[in-house]
Amino acid sequence: MENSEKLISAVFDFGRVMRERIGSVNFSHNLSHGQIQTLKFIESNKGRTMKEISSFLRVRPPTATTMINSLVKSGEIKRVDDEGDRRITKLELTKKGEKILKESFGTVAKELKSIFSKLNDKDIENLINILEKIK
Repeated sequence: MENSEKLISAVFDFGRVMRERIGSVNFSHNLSHGQIQTLKFIESNKGRTMKEISSFLRVRPPTATTMINSLVKSGEIKRVDDEGDRRITKLELTKKGEKILKESFGTVAKELKSIFSKLNDKDIENLINILEKIK
């Protein structure tokens, strides 16, 4: 088997392990992975617009709007009018959204630490460098 084939196989295997380990985590909320990603994007990029969120998620604006409406309705995010341009509405996390995001990432981080505990410090450093290179 060529190195490229081994790499592809290893990436698929790693993806499966990640889905199995993280997919089996029980959260106290019913948000999808995409919704959690959206909360994280909004937290990391304060005051983003719908257009920016749909671009980040790589979905069409109507699809992003449906997801955002759901998150607004359930209280995880809120719409805030732009003070400089009334045509623009930005999105921010609510306290509930912040709490869910913190819980979710804490739980996932615990699983990831367990997965990566098999690596030594040098392996982890190399993996970080590789992932930074290809992102």
